[in-house]
Amino acid sequence: MALAFDLRRPVARRIPSDIRSRLVRGAEVCTIASSFIFLFALVAGAF
Repeated sequence: MALAFDLRRPVARRIPSDIRSRLVRGAEVCTIASSFIFLFALVAGAF
């Protein structure tokens, strides 16, 4: 997560703020969704 933030930082200066906030929100949603899918796969595999 921190690594992705560091990689995104230099690019963020060229992108306008509204697009940047939309990208950050999309990244957060993708991260939360992938973690939920991972937890669901763990629970489904356990039972």
